[in-house]
Amino acid sequence: MLRNRFYKAIDDLFETIQTSQDQAITDAGNLCSETIANGHTIHLYDTGHIIDSELFNRAGGFNLLRQFKYNLNLTSTARVQDAHEADKDRNLEGFAEFALKSANIYPGDVLFIGSVSGISFHVVDLAIAATKMGIKVIGITSVEFSKSLNSLHPTGKKLYEIVDILIDNCAPHGDGMLDVDGVDQKFVPASGLSSAYIMWAIMSDTLENLLAKGLKPGILGSVNYPPNVQSNIDLEDLYKEKGL
Repeated sequence: MLRNRFYKAIDDLFETIQTSQDQAITDAGNLCSETIANGHTIHLYDTGHIIDSELFNRAGGFNLLRQFKYNLNLTSTARVQDAHEADKDRNLEGFAEFALKSANIYPGDVLFIGSVSGISFHVVDLAIAATKMGIKVIGITSVEFSKSLNSLHPTGKKLYEIVDILIDNCAPHGDGMLDVDGVDQKFVPASGLSSAYIMWAIMSDTLENLLAKGLKPGILGSVNYPPNVQSNIDLEDLYKEKGL
């Protein structure tokens, strides 16, 4: 039964994470709690594989986590002039640094970057810019998959080579886990499930460490229970005042 194969694959994936990534998860939890205790902020940047969507503004999760997103919007309806197209310089190096400087992100903050392959221009450029600015970068990526690919950044670097703390999401090459007869590609991507598992493990350590320091961070309640609406608003006011 395919569902049972799925259960087994997930159990194996989580066990692999527990045994191989335990120290990295511990290090990440320690860094996050120290960062918060020192008045700095934890930021989440993801390429679309759960890290920020799973943790940001979630009932039962920290109020203090902040999403970081940036993009470039262009409006141009002019015709293409073929003779000049080849000469255009579309190099975006420096754009990530500009975005970081324009946002409320400062030296001493932590930036989580999630990318399965860890090779895209934007991901690598962001990691390089953040470390250059004194922002601590925690990368969650598939080392096995990334090592088999070529970087799309001019430096040739990949995410796992740049970060301050590397956490392998243990996703296999290509991300899919299950071979299924009659299907061309492997079924069920590992990265989303493993990244959520890893991030909540880190947040568990972070909460435990903060409480040990005598700090009580805000935990959001479900807005489907009416009293939590005002409580969550109060937590946001507390975050703005104390970063908790």
